[in-house]
Amino acid sequence: MYEHMDHMQFALSWTGRELASARSLVPSESPQGEWPHLASAALASGAFPVGLAPRLLDRPRSDYSARHTCAPIWPVGDPPYSFLCVDGGLMNNEPLELARTYLSGGAATHSPQSGDEAHRAVVLIDPFPNTAALTEPYQSDARLSALVLNIFSALKNQARFKPQELELAASPDVFSRFMIAPSRKDEIGKSMDPAIASGVMGGFGGFLHESFRRHDFQLGRRNCQAFLKWRFCLPAINPIVAIEDPSLREQFLVREPDGRVQHFKTTDGKEVPFLPIIPLVGKAAIPIPKPKPPSGKEIQLDALRKLVKSRVERVGATIIRSDLDSLLGGPTRFMLEKAWTWRLAASVTDKIMNVIVKQLALVR
Repeated sequence: MYEHMDHMQFALSWTGRELASARSLVPSESPQGEWPHLASAALASGAFPVGLAPRLLDRPRSDYSARHTCAPIWPVGDPPYSFLCVDGGLMNNEPLELARTYLSGGAATHSPQSGDEAHRAVVLIDPFPNTAALTEPYQSDARLSALVLNIFSALKNQARFKPQELELAASPDVFSRFMIAPSRKDEIGKSMDPAIASGVMGGFGGFLHESFRRHDFQLGRRNCQAFLKWRFCLPAINPIVAIEDPSLREQFLVREPDGRVQHFKTTDGKEVPFLPIIPLVGKAAIPIPKPKPPSGKEIQLDALRKLVKSRVERVGATIIRSDLDSLLGGPTRFMLEKAWTWRLAASVTDKIMNVIVKQLALVR
């Protein structure tokens, strides 16, 4: 059997302290030392299949020695292990368990969840919370091409299906797991979907215009401030946030926008106020205004079409030269490449632009 879902660990230390199976990052060595490996791993983690180039990584084989009860069966010799990587979301889009087991000290150990005992937590920052609508009535398609695509989609969706983990983040009684996701409302207080402009085009909307990225950055600041103020908190009986000074305690009580104090009900029926884990003070406490909503109308479609067509032509020509060269003769490959550049690429570009125009209508 083969395991394809991989991860790397990095340890940040001013003293160069090392942790097992982790690359040590020393701030004074940046950008030397292990920092280039961190950059490569980050690029590999975001290498969306087909859309972005995969990344070749390498690591000592000893990194895998203690990962499972059964050690890997390696060939003779001990050279570094090299492997080609694409986006980690293909196998594990929300790797909460990696963080949880590290914090708790092992897969069999669980962190305290109750409000009075919780002392460590995993915070999931999810810019694209998965939502899906069931299409009715169901239309079957038994064509081989459709079947292959649907199988790939099924494997991807099943890998992302982790309701138990998300239920813990959504539960009001669990304080060892939190989730922060984009949220935006219109003038009458109705939730906007998508909340972030970059959410269109399957999460690639940010490539279309700088105003989309600026809006999403400012919305992220506003959402994070709201999260720290109203959600990232513990009951006042928890030692982490306990404040003995009555006046200071009164100052930092978590209150709703209308001024009402939030309360947590204990198992014996008592109501205990909440206190923030990270209090907002100074400039951080000044409310961040709503960012100006972007508009899909800001996109210059003619200029965008030229860029898309250029990209389509280059990708298609690269595939013909590299992947089909061994199957086609020189003249056939040349004719196919010209046909792609002169005619087929324009047809593909038109279909892509039709999708983009429909998606841009959602940005408002």
